[in-house]
Amino acid sequence: MSDTQEIHNYSFNPIINFKKSGHSFSYKIIKEKTYPNKSLLAYTLSPNKYRISDDYMCFINYIDNKPVFQIWFGKYFEHVVSSVRNATDVTNLFHKEYTSLKKTKTSGIYLFGLHLKTLEMAREGKRRAHILKPIDQCGNSTLTKRAMSIGKHILAEFNEKTQKLYNLEDVPALEIKALDEENIPRNSYRRLCAIEHNLPCEGEIFKERININEIMVQLILITIVNINTKSQVDESEGVDIDDESITQEVINAVGK
Repeated sequence: MSDTQEIHNYSFNPIINFKKSGHSFSYKIIKEKTYPNKSLLAYTLSPNKYRISDDYMCFINYIDNKPVFQIWFGKYFEHVVSSVRNATDVTNLFHKEYTSLKKTKTSGIYLFGLHLKTLEMAREGKRRAHILKPIDQCGNSTLTKRAMSIGKHILAEFNEKTQKLYNLEDVPALEIKALDEENIPRNSYRRLCAIEHNLPCEGEIFKERININEIMVQLILITIVNINTKSQVDESEGVDIDDESITQEVINAVGK
């Protein structure tokens, strides 16, 4: 059984707590960023060989195809130490500048969170997102998974924003409605019109429907026929057909 543990609800909550052998670290993830292409990707030293992401917020940036590790500190983050060697080297430089205890040491891997499996999976998901198939080439299962993923991200963003915009005693709820390609219900269309002002309102659609009906009446004459009513034939009325057999067939067909 592994002696390491990652406690989190990422990406709904940006906090990841990592525990190992009596030590614990707490990370607040701002952005996990992505891995460079395999030809440029750098790794930490053996035996773990963790992948090093690019454009990291704490901070790792690839310059001339090599990762440069930076730590910004100070009240206004006005100080910075950097190293092109590895994460631990820049961590030691940070302690020399910031910590009064000169012998203090911290693993650069743990400081930068390069070991976190949660972030590794998140970055892999971002990498795969760049090669996603177009919608018209996807099946229903793939489209459903994508819709669920979008919903989760929207919910995470909603939960984060509501903490800043609502009172703690409020219980805001996010309501998501699904629309298919059939006729849109009236209430759903009203909601769309409220956020998409370029859509015609309900009243305009009703007037246009009446106008179309009036045009169709003029173009296509419609006559109502009661098929249950039998036509009456006046036998005394003169006929244009001299053949009595044909006349009798007509009478039999329409009913006498």
